Amino acid sequence: MLKICPYVESFAVFQPGEEILTVDPRGRRATWIVKWAEPYKHMLRMALERIENIDDAQGLSGAEIWMQRERLPELEEEDAYYWVDLIGLSVFAVSGEYLGRIASIFPTGSNDVFVVKDENREILVPALASVVVDVDLEGGTVRVDLPEGL
Repeated sequence: MLKICPYVESFAVFQPGEEILTVDPRGRRATWIVKWAEPYKHMLRMALERIENIDDAQGLSGAEIWMQRERLPELEEEDAYYWVDLIGLSVFAVSGEYLGRIASIFPTGSNDVFVVKDENREILVPALASVVVDVDLEGGTVRVDLPEGL
């Protein structure tokens, strides 16, 4: 059994018989079939075929879990995005200043936060409607109106 911290709002995407892909910290990839999955506190407990003991499970420590995009539910809100679509986008201030690229995203209790990096700095940008002015997936850009002090 594995304990995972999923970045999904609904654990329903992890159904028995579904295939997932893992990518470990060294970049090794493997496909697995979900035996079962159930919510556990703020995590998910999951059993995969071919994971029979703790040694097998420890081999997946730190791995990312990926699934086919078509299995993800359609986003109902117009200004909602999957993180995978945002990571890597170039971020510009409304003044036109290049701030960096979205390197990662993390959730907080009230909103997500974009970790924007360039060669020299890292900026934490709250993913709020008052801050994120425009997201252009086709153009690969995000425009933000940073609060004073950021």
